[in-house]
Amino acid sequence: MADAARSFSLVTTVSAVEAGQALQNLAQAGFTAEESLQAMNGVLLLSQATLSDVGLASDTLSSNIRATEAERPLA
Repeated sequence: MADAARSFSLVTTVSAVEAGQALQNLAQAGFTAEESLQAMNGVLLLSQATLSDVGLASDTLSSNIRATEAERPLA
């Protein structure tokens, strides 16, 4: 995950520390490592589009994804 955080910091304006915190927030929300890495693109885009903190963007995104999953009926 540390390598992933560094990679995200190289291609965006966020630092590796901020990217790592976002990954940690996603993990605390119950995302697997793979899900967290897949969600990071959306987290970084949301953060940049709203000019918000990456941590806030990851919390917002994870909350909305989990809420949407809870509303879906089981097939």
